[in-house]
Amino acid sequence: MVAYLATHVGSGAYNLVLLARARAPEPVRGRPPRVLFWVLLAAVPWIVGALLPQQVRLALWTVAAAVEMLGVLLSWPTPWARQRLAPPPVQVGERVSERYRQFVIIALGVAIFLTGRAYSGSAHRLADTLALAVVFGTTVLIWRIYIHRAGELMTSGIAESSNPWRRSQLTALVHLVLVSGILGTAAANELVIARPFGATPAATAMLIFGGPALFLFGRLLLDRIVFARLDRPQIVGLVGLLVLAPTATVLPPMMSALVVLAVLTGVAAVNLLLTRAHLPMPAPHAG
Repeated sequence: MVAYLATHVGSGAYNLVLLARARAPEPVRGRPPRVLFWVLLAAVPWIVGALLPQQVRLALWTVAAAVEMLGVLLSWPTPWARQRLAPPPVQVGERVSERYRQFVIIALGVAIFLTGRAYSGSAHRLADTLALAVVFGTTVLIWRIYIHRAGELMTSGIAESSNPWRRSQLTALVHLVLVSGILGTAAANELVIARPFGATPAATAMLIFGGPALFLFGRLLLDRIVFARLDRPQIVGLVGLLVLAPTATVLPPMMSALVVLAVLTGVAAVNLLLTRAHLPMPAPHAG
């Protein structure tokens, strides 16, 4: 948390001083203090949450993240400047979409790290090893589903839009949903390895099905932004997870994880079959 806030506040303060010394035009100089205002506003729940118990911390950190995203959506209004900022020039090349892909790669790296840590702390029984294989397979499928089509065409989807700045903002928000789903799945992976069999508490059941479901929801939104349509296999997969979720409370954790693995395998397999059938890849939506 200290590193996160130091990076945000430090970069904002640096830009503020640098642009002032360079005597940049007013529209350029006016952006850093407004962004810094919202960063400092969000810093309060970030810091307070870090000092409080986990239950309260999660709520405050959710508020902090919402404040930061609200600032972006509203173009950082402040008490001294309430008008919306003009959209900045957007670099629509590979760098933008690559940055978003890196968010997902980092989240998947966290998932793999937590999975490995959970297994290293287990008794290495056969059940633990099987649970490791199941949850690792889920992580691999999440990456495959993410990168399929829309993940590959984000660059052109942003570049060919009539409003690249708006498209870039929406894509960033969608990746927040995707990363949240991946991290929820990572937490579920730990719980499944720690206790592959036995009763499944409601909170564990929600994570096992909710993390992948949230990821698929974000993935549907990404298709909607890039192609202006929704992917049918992903819709079926999301509905399947939601319909099957109540069974998690009567199944052992690993069996629930197997159900999730089967659903994601179906989504990835159907998408692969459609691609190999040489169906035309939809063009990015320019609206």
